[in-house]
Amino acid sequence: MTMTKKARNIKSDIIKNAIKSIDPHIANRVDNRMYVSARIKELMDQRGLLNNDLAELLKKQPSMITRWLSGTHNFTLDTVSDIETILGERIIQKIEEPSDTVYHFVISEEVAKVNELMWWPASVEVNFRRAQA
Repeated sequence: MTMTKKARNIKSDIIKNAIKSIDPHIANRVDNRMYVSARIKELMDQRGLLNNDLAELLKKQPSMITRWLSGTHNFTLDTVSDIETILGERIIQKIEEPSDTVYHFVISEEVAKVNELMWWPASVEVNFRRAQA
């Protein structure tokens, strides 16, 4: 039988003030690290993988996986990419641009002359506007 504890309300003014004084940039970093760790653990659980299993697949020490899952590790994008490849699913979701996006560039007169010689694929519509002098 699994027991879960409910979160307690914080009543201490000292703790409340400490939480309020956290730099928002630091709080965002911690939140992102915790998210990545939780996502990795979620994907591991879905696949029935233990820390040792993921360590073996990534050729890492099991202690490294434990560190990653602690929520305090500062992941590199390369590490996240390696984990995504092994687990076969995204950890960090990319927002894809719609294929009908039109890009607008402000260009100089010299670049406008070069543009006349350029070839653009039919699937790309690029509008150029001359730079204001």
